[in-house]
Amino acid sequence: MAEVITNVKGTPIVSFEDQRDLGQEYLRNHVDVGLRKTNPDGSIARSRYHSAAVNMDWFYDNRFRMAGDRLQVVIAQPDEGWRAIKGIKNGNVGTKQVRAYEFVRDDKVLKFNQVVTVSDDEFVSDFTDKLDKESMKVILKILKKEFPSGGPSVPERKLPI
Repeated sequence: MAEVITNVKGTPIVSFEDQRDLGQEYLRNHVDVGLRKTNPDGSIARSRYHSAAVNMDWFYDNRFRMAGDRLQVVIAQPDEGWRAIKGIKNGNVGTKQVRAYEFVRDDKVLKFNQVVTVSDDEFVSDFTDKLDKESMKVILKILKKEFPSGGPSVPERKLPI
């Protein structure tokens, strides 16, 4: 059975291996009725798909530090986090500030606290550890509840002029 990481607009996101297996299972169990998107000239625009794949190493990649009793995590899902994590090897994270998500324990329950920014120097020197896959599943689940649209946002207003 495929491990579904998350869903994006109803499409399950799985590993490349699971996507291959799901595609083969679908072909074995369903008749292709030819309902494919086509180009204006009638050629097939794309194949039908029922899942999407993501590189698991990238998806769960992270760096963290403890700041007192708070856990601060930089995740690879936003482009800025991925670039910072990849740039940590040579000390150049590509930006002066990196966004980290801060968590605290409240009555033995891990909770999101706030979004913090750390300097590039702090990131390179302090964010030297990585959480394992199971821990990141917990972190990402909390963030998905906190930011259903995929990231922190600012309040919207009407046009002021």
